[in-house]
Amino acid sequence: MHRFLSEESYWVVDRSREQQARANEMSACFSVFHEPTGAQVGFARVVTDDGPFGWVADVCVPDGHRRRRVGVWLVPCVARAFCPRPRPALGPPPPHPRDAN
Repeated sequence: MHRFLSEESYWVVDRSREQQARANEMSACFSVFHEPTGAQVGFARVVTDDGPFGWVADVCVPDGHRRRRVGVWLVPCVARAFCPRPRPALGPPPPHPRDAN
C-alpha cells in the first residue's frame, strides 16, 4: 500500500515509508486481503483517541481491485469499529466530603 499512497494518492504524495509506518503506528489500521493470493487489496487508516472517536485519514484500493466493492465493504467495517460504545448512565454526583455529615 505504501507505493499506492506515495505515488498515486494526491493527499500523501512523496510520503516516505518511514513516515507512513509512523502514521500507521499512531492510528488504527484496517486491511483487506484477497483470499486465494493473500494480496492486500484494501487499506484504511483512522486517527483515533483510542475511544469512540476516529477520523478516517486514508482509504485506498489499488487500481486492479477497484470496481469490486472492496471500499464499499471496508468503510462500514471501519465505522462499526468506532460506533459509540455504551456509556455509564449519568446520575447525581457523589456527595462532597464536607456534606457527608
